[in-house]
Amino acid sequence: TSVTIPNLFYPTLILDMQDTEPLHITKFAIAEFESNSPIQVNGLAAVKGRCFEIKTCQRTLYLYGITPELKTVFSTLSRRHFEGIEAYEYLLRFACGLESEIKGETDVFGQVKTAFKKLNEQSSELSQSLNSIFLKLFEDTKEIRSPHLQGIGGNTYGALARSLMSPSEQERVLAIGAGQISNSVAPSFADFSLKLGNRSDDRLQA
Repeated sequence: TSVTIPNLFYPTLILDMQDTEPLHITKFAIAEFESNSPIQVNGLAAVKGRCFEIKTCQRTLYLYGITPELKTVFSTLSRRHFEGIEAYEYLLRFACGLESEIKGETDVFGQVKTAFKKLNEQSSELSQSLNSIFLKLFEDTKEIRSPHLQGIGGNTYGALARSLMSPSEQERVLAIGAGQISNSVAPSFADFSLKLGNRSDDRLQA
């Protein structure tokens, strides 16, 4: 299925990412890393506190206001790097599930909202600086999903897995791993005999 997203341009959107002067959208950037990449641990320790981190099972994003130091670090180490309007358009595709392996899935939108909620609890200054862009992001995601992405991607990974497996009531379901995918799939099998398997008992208890 081909999905066309309207061309978007936000010339007046401003962010205050560095607690100094407000930054225009042209100074906004996103760096994408592979999920759990060692680079994030070894190369970003000194700058992670100045960015907003969004982690999913497939990737980790760092949203930041461009400075020479941060741009050098992130553009060098990241898998993909976006700036300005392209950064917002990428974030919108990401929130709509169009950057996911299953196009149009909705789990990622919930993960974005949860991450921003946690940011509000942990860093009021940073969350306030990003508030306008995320309010716009949530609005645009809903506006795009409603007319263009309904019924695409099985809605969630759990719904798609249940549809493909079609287990009978007598069958038992085993989910391997205790990461975000397993956590998102589990509710779709709540009325079955469901067991989780993981190499670490600590993750299962969490």
